[in-house]
Amino acid sequence: MKKVLLLLMFVMFLALFTACGNETPEVISSTEGEPVDTAEPGQQAEPLRIIATIFPQYDFVRQITGGRVEISLLISPGAESHGFEPTPRDMIEIGQADLLIHIGGQKDDWVAPILAAVGQEDMPTVALLDMVEVITVLHTEDCDDDECEFPHHVEHEDAHVWTCPRNAIIIVEELTNILAEKDPANAEFFRENAAAYVMELQNLDRAFIDVIANGVRDTIIVGDRFPFRYFAETYGLTHFAAFDGCCVDTQVSPATIASLITRIRDENIPVVFHLELSNRAIANTIAEDTGATLLELHSAHNVSHADFNAGITYLEIMKQNLEHLIIALS
Repeated sequence: MKKVLLLLMFVMFLALFTACGNETPEVISSTEGEPVDTAEPGQQAEPLRIIATIFPQYDFVRQITGGRVEISLLISPGAESHGFEPTPRDMIEIGQADLLIHIGGQKDDWVAPILAAVGQEDMPTVALLDMVEVITVLHTEDCDDDECEFPHHVEHEDAHVWTCPRNAIIIVEELTNILAEKDPANAEFFRENAAAYVMELQNLDRAFIDVIANGVRDTIIVGDRFPFRYFAETYGLTHFAAFDGCCVDTQVSPATIASLITRIRDENIPVVFHLELSNRAIANTIAEDTGATLLELHSAHNVSHADFNAGITYLEIMKQNLEHLIIALS
């Protein structure tokens, strides 16, 4: 929250900046279609201005609304999404929005103070963690207390709910209801798009079930962080990873690497996975030592600039994961 406190010092500057008619900063946004101008008195006449903090929310809204809203992605493509706190430019954009969609939980504790700072305390917000059943995990942390000899375990919510297509279906349906309520003129259009999109997600769910059920193994190795707990638990995958969850640690113990190498050799596991936007250092080491094929398992938390500009979608990312799982489980 230190950065948030510093940001609050910019509030008066931001108010002056916007009041003087300066140009609004460039944002990553999408308005691919034309809104329907059928609003009755008191209804939304201009396109809704929606901010999504991360890519999955952005793409879900894009699929639901078909370009009839103005949707902006707060965390830029290619940027580190963990530990994000908004900049003054972000604050300007948030202050002009009709709806903010974020993950929720402790990592988004910047939301309330920033909304207060830009005078948007009552702006509607939507948190993904409020939509689905959340998994609570234990994370080991070192003690700061000099009298504490051993690390302690801290409970926290796993935020990566979208990595499971079944959760994605629930999120899409919830977002559709919210968007339809905020924009009645386009409600039927949103619901039709969402229904078609949910069918595609259901097909994806069935494809994952088939691939994992027909694999010769149910174990995957990830030489990286592990944001796939919801996915693994839903589909019955056993996983071993360099890091437990999606911690910010960059160092892994030699014993952990050795255990992953031994498991690959003992069980003839053909693939070691790495995450998107990763330096792949740990996965590379394991692959070189074992001869396992190095493949990407994409969490869709964020995407590269090239993929974003090419219009990549959540479905495309997950279908690529499906193809890579076929190889890993064969």
